[in-house]
Amino acid sequence: MRTFCILLLITFTASTAMPNIAVTITSNELVATPVSPLIYGHFIELGFGRQVEGLWAEMLFNRSFEPVKPYTGIHWHWLQRTPQSDLASEDWWHSGYEEPPWYLAPGNPQAHWQTVEATAFRRGMWGGWLNNESTDHWAAVAQNGLWLRAGERYQFRADLRTPKEMWDMGTHDCVIDVELRLYREGDWQTPLVTHTIHKVTSEYQPFACELLNPTYTGRAVLSLWIPPRAHLNLDDCSLMPATNIKGWRKEAVARAQQVQPRIVRWPGGCFASFYNWRDGIGLHQDRHPKPSIFWGGLNENDVGTLKYIQFCQLVNALPFMCVNMMTGTAQDAADWVAYCNAPATNSLGALRARDGSAAPLDVTVWELDNETYRKFGPREYAARCVVFSRAMKAVDPRVKTVMVGYGPYHACLREMLAIAGKDIDYVTDRDTTDEGLRADLAILSEYNRAHGTAVKLCNTEWLAQMSDVPAKPDAYNIQPQSPENTMQNRQIRWRYAMNAANTLLMFQRLGGEFAWANFNNFANTWGQNVLECPKEGVFLSAAGRVFELLSACGAAWPLGITVTPSAADVVCQAAWDMERRRLVIVVLNYRASAVPLACNLSAAGRTFTTAAISEVNAASLTAHNTVQQPDAIRRNDRTQTLAGAPTLEVTAPPYALMVITCQ
Repeated sequence: MRTFCILLLITFTASTAMPNIAVTITSNELVATPVSPLIYGHFIELGFGRQVEGLWAEMLFNRSFEPVKPYTGIHWHWLQRTPQSDLASEDWWHSGYEEPPWYLAPGNPQAHWQTVEATAFRRGMWGGWLNNESTDHWAAVAQNGLWLRAGERYQFRADLRTPKEMWDMGTHDCVIDVELRLYREGDWQTPLVTHTIHKVTSEYQPFACELLNPTYTGRAVLSLWIPPRAHLNLDDCSLMPATNIKGWRKEAVARAQQVQPRIVRWPGGCFASFYNWRDGIGLHQDRHPKPSIFWGGLNENDVGTLKYIQFCQLVNALPFMCVNMMTGTAQDAADWVAYCNAPATNSLGALRARDGSAAPLDVTVWELDNETYRKFGPREYAARCVVFSRAMKAVDPRVKTVMVGYGPYHACLREMLAIAGKDIDYVTDRDTTDEGLRADLAILSEYNRAHGTAVKLCNTEWLAQMSDVPAKPDAYNIQPQSPENTMQNRQIRWRYAMNAANTLLMFQRLGGEFAWANFNNFANTWGQNVLECPKEGVFLSAAGRVFELLSACGAAWPLGITVTPSAADVVCQAAWDMERRRLVIVVLNYRASAVPLACNLSAAGRTFTTAAISEVNAASLTAHNTVQQPDAIRRNDRTQTLAGAPTLEVTAPPYALMVITCQ
């Protein structure tokens, strides 16, 4: 059985009727090496856009009561907003971006709540102190914003103690019972669930329990109550659904598997330039929450190296890690490689074994920081790439390193290769044009021929074309003006997702010399994602629908085709899959009306009996999925009989991405 893939992009701006599009496949393979499936990769950044937080199963914010660094100026610049902006009014906003504070439950004027630095703490540098001076009322500290599901069990954990004074370190024997209660948000009358934590003493101890929520689905409040004349220190609180998978949200893992992320970059991005990997290893209680230096906000350090690797394993993705060159050393990077890849007999491999993985993690692809031109000139950076690469490869010769080649470095690429080319394995460019990336490939080919190397090209962080994406519908499809016309407001739209599909088709045409690509981003990120992660449930974004289809396309050997009538607004592409067995046709139709297609299959050299058709389309180019309408971008699957016919006739719906597999 032979496989074929045709990728067809059709853009129409006029409303006049168009004739049928005739597509004829040729037998001319356009690439010498097959398309890499890693072009459907993604990017998860710690400390920005509540990406990890949206995927992670933890339901409480700031569980260790640390100060939360305000979002930085560069953060607000990226959002094209100001600190005075109401982000909750944005079209992309959902509950997954909430950061609810801890507060004193109402009804007791003699109760006091405060967070305390350098005392009353267990994890991090701060702790919480609840003081109830009332003689007849209970007091509680609470957090809103939970989303409960009927029939779900929830695992609670916290470190608790009962000092008589804030500075009392256990010299008095104070024993109380603490009540853990869940309420409907806004209703303090009748608790949904109550659980008594018995015998909390004056010395910090961990307490854990499981709560069953039998009937309620909706927003809720967690609260910890103490009796009159009692005091409570608390730290390192946690609430997770019992259905979590190794700490990850069950529904997030399922949706991630739908888009087949292939290769996942982590922990940054700009965050990587200030990250110490040692902050994310070891026992949970020994990891301090840290501010996100570049972006602002708080990184709880729940997700470190091992949890990230576990996520990659759950979704069958290749791990791809970004080392800190701007504030870290080559020895730090080499030690991280050893932690990941050295045997357990190595001192750093032994730390990994202590943390739960005796077997090496086999992380072989490492990027040498991100946007390093913020600190280093091209020659200085290239020289540092040599030092870092050699140190990392001395630990594990399998390691492949990626040198930054975009931005102001791009014009110096030949000079940088002359310095570092024999020590690095990939160059990353964020260009998303066919012309620009082919120019990179020509430079790399020239260098490789002259030096006997095999340096390849990748794109570790890309955005789709968005200047033509309308953010809001109107009668004339006119681009809105600021403040609506922000990048994030356009990235949620179906038109942006279709442009992302167009970019993926271009990546395919480069063949295997283009090693991989990481879409920016994977989860949340202010609408810049493939997974939306509100508390109510995880769903695919518009771009997520594109990756769901194209990551499973299987296009490997692009072929030449002819299109009649020829037009600038019709782009066609054909490819065999890896085994040259199936014929896949992909259609992008930007038009507001259906487009009839006639695809000549005779050059495939065989007959086909059926065509499996998957369509994703929307009512308009500005449509986007929401919590209320998670399937506004619709998917439909069907089968069409071919019975050996040499021509496939099919109609692409308006505003549609269509993938057809003939066999």
